[in-house]
Parts: sequence; C-alpha cells; structure tokens
Amino acid sequence: MAQVKPIPREETIARKRVRALLDPNSFVETDALVGGAEGVVTGYGAVNARPVYIFAQDPSVKAGAVNTAHAA
Repeated sequence: MAQVKPIPREETIARKRVRALLDPNSFVETDALVGGAEGVVTGYGAVNARPVYIFAQDPSVKAGAVNTAHAA
C-alpha cells in the first residue's frame, strides 16, 4: 500500500482559500488545537475591513469530513 505524504499545515487547501478571501494579515485561527479537528479551519478576519468569521473544510484531509469537535 502506498504511503500518503502529509501536507504541511500552512499549505492546506482550506488555509489557501481563507488567505485568498480575507484581507491580508487579518486571519486569526481559532480551535487550531482541538483534538481530531484536522481538515477544518475556523477563525476570524476581515473582508474589505469588515469583521467576519470563517469556516473552511479541507477536502485533502479526510475528504473534508467534519467531526464532532466542529459539528456541535
């Protein structure tokens, strides 16, 4: 069976999407240390200088599945 090479945390698809959407340097990630939360990025930042909250699922990690840590 082929081994899957892990994607470095900063290079996940979800984080790239978040960076592309938000104003530069405005993203603050929350729940980064929630156990079993890999594949989900949550946080807040700004769009056109307006505050927003953001949630992104990463399809490259567990097919973007949401676990109980973020589904509640």
